[in-house]
Amino acid sequence: MNKIQRIVIYLMLPVLASCTTKETFLSSGVVAREIMASALANSQKAGYEGAWKYAGSKQIRGEWVTNYYVPEGESVENWTRRFTFSDLRRSHSSPADPEAMMNDLKKLKVKQCPKVVWNIIQKGDTDLLYEYHIADCGGHSAQHKIGRILYAKANIWWITYTQKGSPVDGRERQGWIEMLSDLRIVVE
Repeated sequence: MNKIQRIVIYLMLPVLASCTTKETFLSSGVVAREIMASALANSQKAGYEGAWKYAGSKQIRGEWVTNYYVPEGESVENWTRRFTFSDLRRSHSSPADPEAMMNDLKKLKVKQCPKVVWNIIQKGDTDLLYEYHIADCGGHSAQHKIGRILYAKANIWWITYTQKGSPVDGRERQGWIEMLSDLRIVVE
């Protein structure tokens, strides 16, 4: 297990271990943001040599929050690579399972970019790892996204790495797949 995997697991275990009463994701705290940015900057698997930084978040209180990380010198509006953590509250209107959520995301993307190439990498009952490539899509930049959807009792986590331009190369792609695959929800 490399440094980024240990740090991500370290950050998530206390939070996820409390899932029997309340599930939360604490990456919105300043310390967690700095640790995550530092971990990404130092991860050999992430394939990026520069520093990463917290670039902001979007949220609807009590329903979802997404935190954005980008390379140093870039912004949430102008980036070449982006790492996101989203925490969504499960409700009666949530997709039934990770595959249903991914299919909803895919439908939206196909409407925007009919030539999107989509691939399921791993699928389980409570999680799904996928990727897609966009090359020719009108006003949208070419990009490659690798994402993981994890379902817990009360929350859904959606974690993604996106690179604009050409697809992520084989070694780097495998590193992101391994890092995203190592995340686990722990319930005590």
